[in-house]
Amino acid sequence: MFKILILQVWYGLSDEALEKQIARDLMFRRFIDLSLSENVADHSNIWRFRQLLNTESLLDPLLEQINTHLEQNSIIVSLGSINIKEQS
Repeated sequence: MFKILILQVWYGLSDEALEKQIARDLMFRRFIDLSLSENVADHSNIWRFRQLLNTESLLDPLLEQINTHLEQNSIIVSLGSINIKEQS
């Protein structure tokens, strides 16, 4: 479920739009390790999971850790695009 939230942040999708995108996009399914035969998480489940992380004050720190790790590895993610910078 956390990978689903990462996609949501990276692509700026609503819960409903994210559910639909996962249902039809093979790249999204692969990222979250969801086979074609498995059901997509319902938008209400996505909302509840995000609310749980927010209630525990975990979502922002976890996303910051991921972004820091990516930056340390010269990977920059910004609204739906991923850029890998060459090391000097």
